[in-house]
Amino acid sequence: MIPLAFIPVCFALERGAKGERAARIRPAAWPLGALGLAVTLGGVGIYFGAQMREAGDYPYTLPLDHPRFMESSHFDPRFSPILGHWSMLRRNLALHFGGHFPRLEHAGESAPDARLGVDAADQRELLHALDFWWTYAAYAGLPLAPLALAALALFVSGLITLRAAWRAAGSEAG
Repeated sequence: MIPLAFIPVCFALERGAKGERAARIRPAAWPLGALGLAVTLGGVGIYFGAQMREAGDYPYTLPLDHPRFMESSHFDPRFSPILGHWSMLRRNLALHFGGHFPRLEHAGESAPDARLGVDAADQRELLHALDFWWTYAAYAGLPLAPLALAALALFVSGLITLRAAWRAAGSEAG
């Protein structure tokens, strides 16, 4: 939804603001866009449920309709999911680059959670995960080389698409 909602913002910045108003609005758009990207990258890189577990918000200790349900993570900046995601992302990236990433091989040690399908030991392992399909495939034991090639192919195709979109936007403007 967010990328689609950003399209009218782009049109407003390009065509809607004129003169002095445009001079005030456009310079603010870049830092706000960069901030939005930073928040998004942290949220995309770490599964929200893992951050909730690490912050102590899950498993729930209060009923959903309790007035203090998840109060800390909603109203106390120290427990902000944005900061939590980035803290976990930094830690988990460092672990991955150091060759230490989760291995989902604890099946059978305890009964799997009915909702998640993995046992408690694997749930703890997943606190150190990155939230991308190819990383979960690697955690489950698939060979790294084909997964890395597939991820690289997707990344390169994304760059090619971005370049084509940039050129198309430039030709429309000119």
